[in-house]
Amino acid sequence: MGKTIVITGATAGIGLAAAKRFVQAGWKAVLIGRRAERLEEAQHQLGGMTFVY
Repeated sequence: MGKTIVITGATAGIGLAAAKRFVQAGWKAVLIGRRAERLEEAQHQLGGMTFVY
């Protein structure tokens, strides 16, 4: 079973950078942010990961 992380503020800055690092390291990530369109952008950048808004 893999590891999963929940990241708030994941649409920009440190949150997005952290999400990228964790995904590159093989983690599953749940992204949380206030703007749906930015979450969709982040999801696309990270290869279709799960997100919540």
